[in-house]
Amino acid sequence: MKKLSSICLFIFILGAGVRAINIWRPVDRPTWRESDEAGIARNYYREGMNIFYPRVDWRGDTAGYAEMEFPLYPWLIALSYKIFGFHEFIGRVISFLFSLLTLWIFIRLARDLMPPLGAQCAALFFALSPLVINISSSLQPEALMFLFYLLAGYWFICWHRDQGEKFFWGSAIAISMAILAKATAAHLGVFFGLLIIEKVGFAALTKLRFWGFGAIALIPGVLWYSHAHQFWKQNQLSLGLSNEYHWVGWDLFTNPFFVKGLARTEAFYVWMPLGFLIIALGIWLNRREKAVKYGVYWGIAVAVYYLIAARTTAAQWAAYYHIASVPAVALLLGNGAAAILHLQSDKRWLKRLAALSAISALVLLISSYLPLSGIRFEIGFVTSATLVLTTLVLIERIKNGAEGGAVSQTFLLSIGVISLCSVFLFQTRQIVVDAHNWKASELRSCAPSFAAQIPASTLVLITGGSCVNETGYPAAYNASFMLYWTDRKGFNICIEEQSLAAVASFVKRGANYYLAAKSTLHRRGNLEADLRRIYPVLAECEGYILFQLMSMEKTVEK
Repeated sequence: MKKLSSICLFIFILGAGVRAINIWRPVDRPTWRESDEAGIARNYYREGMNIFYPRVDWRGDTAGYAEMEFPLYPWLIALSYKIFGFHEFIGRVISFLFSLLTLWIFIRLARDLMPPLGAQCAALFFALSPLVINISSSLQPEALMFLFYLLAGYWFICWHRDQGEKFFWGSAIAISMAILAKATAAHLGVFFGLLIIEKVGFAALTKLRFWGFGAIALIPGVLWYSHAHQFWKQNQLSLGLSNEYHWVGWDLFTNPFFVKGLARTEAFYVWMPLGFLIIALGIWLNRREKAVKYGVYWGIAVAVYYLIAARTTAAQWAAYYHIASVPAVALLLGNGAAAILHLQSDKRWLKRLAALSAISALVLLISSYLPLSGIRFEIGFVTSATLVLTTLVLIERIKNGAEGGAVSQTFLLSIGVISLCSVFLFQTRQIVVDAHNWKASELRSCAPSFAAQIPASTLVLITGGSCVNETGYPAAYNASFMLYWTDRKGFNICIEEQSLAAVASFVKRGANYYLAAKSTLHRRGNLEADLRRIYPVLAECEGYILFQLMSMEKTVEK
């Protein structure tokens, strides 16, 4: 047990280290979600700390109250501003602290369900998950949601294993908090339902305690989202709840977007390309383990969620929604790793395979910096290395007179060890790629020059995103980063609706300036030329143009 604790401590420290990579950065990328959370926190800080009335920057001529999940996360950021002063990185530090608690909870869960070796592999997979690492330093509510989401799952498993009623009611409170933080966490109810049916049967429907669980889990969320929906009715402001269509339709069976999108994200951001081999072998060899049952049930709940909300979960930008898969996949992968590594009691062969795998990993890592690098090459290399190394080991074992069963075990062991190494290698490589790609946007450097031209009391029209998603349904197009960077309030207009007439309609609503994205103007024919002809250009950078829509004198006269 002491050795296990030392290894788990090392994994925790490693996970904390990779999660801390970007926590000191300001809001320096053009991401709408981070800008919204930072903007709402700043508005709490400046305009009042009433948690029940979150206000966005793209409020236009309204009070700015917006429909969103329960805003505990931006409110905590604002509270920290009150205590420590205004520092943009504070929100990332809060997410980081939530992520450390989440990692610790998963390590506890893995240790409870698996033997030491499996728990260590599961914990390492979870610690190095690129998606989980990304949300651990992002200004998004996912870190808070994921903390309560995992805690709810862990405590419900404890109750299912007869460890006490306190875990049952604790799980109800935890999932309630997760749903408040992000409504998508409600899918964990499918997981709970499967475990209840296994433990109690359908007789649970007649027991008051399970109805009490449901009430604790759902009523706070229902009350909040009903309250928040009034903001949408009043102001038409929403953070992707009422202003975007998420639900799958019959085109699931005709449009490859759904299957390709879900498979791509799961394969390259959650499972890793060869992770399915380890999981499949583990289920086949070790299917009676507790971790398999819980992992499969949890995976079913996640799959139901992904399919129901496939119009969002299949989109490439929504990869972070797939953090819900990580606990189940980590448990199943840990089980697979334990099953595979116990196939061979002769540690001499295990050491040889580990050495050969390490050489393979080194070659693959070096190749990632060569011109021929790329995911297809890397998958091909790992597959080829697996075949070559397995063949060499089998030839030597056969020459030494090994029996058929031993040869089969060696074959599975070699595939499993190399696949396991490839999983951790792909995770590490993705972490490096993500860290390298996290660069401050050049657009942020333009913001001060624009802000200098825009009086603080005026409203700005800003180019938003596309009016529709990849499948032609309404999308939440609000792009808040320029409003946040310039520290101004205003309107968003979606790309396809940009026109002279639309701009004129916003002028009537009080917009005095138009901060237009050049790349979207080019998609609207001669719109940029027409705007330049009619409205003065006050400032310009490579990506944006600032037009003055109405002089200040005319604004005063009006």
